[in-house]
Amino acid sequence: MLSRVIFLLLAGELAVSNPLSWHFASVWAERPGLIIAVFAVLAVQSALIAGLLVYHAALRRAKREGQEAHLEMRRLQNEIAHVGRVSMMGQLASSLAHEINQPLGAILRNAEAAELFLESKNPDLEEIRTILADIRADDQRAGSVIDRMRSLLKRHVLNTQLLDLNEVVGDVAQLARSDAATRRVKLTVNVPEHLPPVRGDRVHLQQVLLNLIVNGMDALNGSSPENRRVTVGARVDGSKAVEVSVSDTGHGIAAEKLAHVFDAFYTTKKDGMGMGLPISRTIVESHGGRLWVENNNNNNNNKTGATFRFTLPLAGKNGAAS
Repeated sequence: MLSRVIFLLLAGELAVSNPLSWHFASVWAERPGLIIAVFAVLAVQSALIAGLLVYHAALRRAKREGQEAHLEMRRLQNEIAHVGRVSMMGQLASSLAHEINQPLGAILRNAEAAELFLESKNPDLEEIRTILADIRADDQRAGSVIDRMRSLLKRHVLNTQLLDLNEVVGDVAQLARSDAATRRVKLTVNVPEHLPPVRGDRVHLQQVLLNLIVNGMDALNGSSPENRRVTVGARVDGSKAVEVSVSDTGHGIAAEKLAHVFDAFYTTKKDGMGMGLPISRTIVESHGGRLWVENNNNNNNNKTGATFRFTLPLAGKNGAAS
């Protein structure tokens, strides 16, 4: 009874000083359980909102970290691919040096011949023009070899664009042809003239092709001179992809090794690193294609070499990969 009197006195004082406080006090007196429930609900909602804010902040942080991890992984892949290109060019160095020395030697001989013509009292100007044209052609030949080497050796990030596979295959074949001649390997290119364009990175795809061609020539070690061939082909595979193949006439790949040729650091070569094929598969898959290998079979079902194949999506009408 006393507490009720005290409450009424306080309520009266609150009503005079603050009508809103008086209303709250009267509601509290009448329904304390309801007010407690409302505050409990508000507390739960506040906790849920705070939890959602923390959750979304964590999601954004995880997404940012995931993007950074993806960029770092791509950077490392580019670095590994660059190491693979440098290693591959090292294998071709002596052959490429020979290919560059040929036009340089021709330039020197033509320059000496032009000097002899100019020493005469009545130089044959037409012959000198022909010599100068030969010098220009040999200079362009040497320059094109150096340009192809430079494009493969420099550091490079993935840069996709519309590509003509005839040009890509032709450039790689030119790089590999001198090495093929040194090894007495017949390198043949069978690519249709009017293949539809693909979207990809020129340097990375050249790296894949060059690696497969060099591997094909390596597979011919020990083969008879009349049966040393590497063939590069391409065809439209269905309506959404182009398939590129590199075949050799070597001894094929043992069945127990077929499943491991794309494993990192796995190699059947005495001085191999075991990185060329894993890098090549990573590059092809980053283009939306796939890379695989199979043994060839002749009419007697005897193994006669192997064929590496990879696919690339065709470029759509808007230039995007289909």
